[in-house]
Amino acid sequence: MGTEVRKKCVRCGELKYDEHPKGKFFHTSNLYILGWWCDDCLKKTPKEEVQKWVDERKKEVEGKYNLIFQHYREHRVPGQDE
Repeated sequence: MGTEVRKKCVRCGELKYDEHPKGKFFHTSNLYILGWWCDDCLKKTPKEEVQKWVDERKKEVEGKYNLIFQHYREHRVPGQDE
């Protein structure tokens, strides 16, 4: 048997993915997963509010990655990547 996938809705916090896999995963352009919203929350939340959450989460995630890459560029050893 395979491992069960259990996802928690980022909006309501309930583990609904196993019973009701309808919903939506949101991710960045490089496929970093921002979170999963259950179908119930998607239906009752205005699209503008969902988009606002996605935009804020993308800024947060991309900010973390930018800091990591900036640190790498500043502290890499010359010739290390060649």
